[in-house]
Amino acid sequence: MPPAEPTLAALPNPVLRYFLATRPPFLSVTLVSALIGLATAYGSGIPVHPVAAIVTVAFALVAHAGINVLNDYYDALNGTDAINTERVFPFTGGSRFIQNGVLSMRETAIFGVTLVVLVILAGIALGSGLFLFLQSSLGLGQLVGGDIDVGLPIEAAQVLAIFIATGVIVAIAVATETIAESIIKPTAALRRGMD
Repeated sequence: MPPAEPTLAALPNPVLRYFLATRPPFLSVTLVSALIGLATAYGSGIPVHPVAAIVTVAFALVAHAGINVLNDYYDALNGTDAINTERVFPFTGGSRFIQNGVLSMRETAIFGVTLVVLVILAGIALGSGLFLFLQSSLGLGQLVGGDIDVGLPIEAAQVLAIFIATGVIVAIAVATETIAESIIKPTAALRRGMD
């Protein structure tokens, strides 16, 4: 028997509602991938720090969850989930949280953006926070078993190039989404007219 689509009546607990909106069964792909990556690093002799590994895996899952939520928002915005009448829930047609009134489009958008912002902040913390934490000049390295001198192996020009490249990638992604949306909306309208 296939799982039932979500309804507001079946999900009165808001924490459970938001958790299920992330489509947890599909997060297993990210979990397994991250664990394989850590196992490969460890097997190759690269030291794996348990706290950093746990935080990395946790926020890889949060990133995937945020993308799932934002995907539902944008599919609702452009109408693709609404016209998917031959869906095979939960594999096609999105989570159905918006279409079934479990979450509003606004709630979904805010939740998705919040998850992505949390991932960005965690990335900054992992990148710079651990760097500062382990600096021998701060004396905090003793907390992890000894001073570790972590020099910054990157020049300012390289950081600037990374920011510029990231900006270009984001601009291309936005342009692609805009073009795709301009193609999908008329197609969805045409399909609705044919039904």
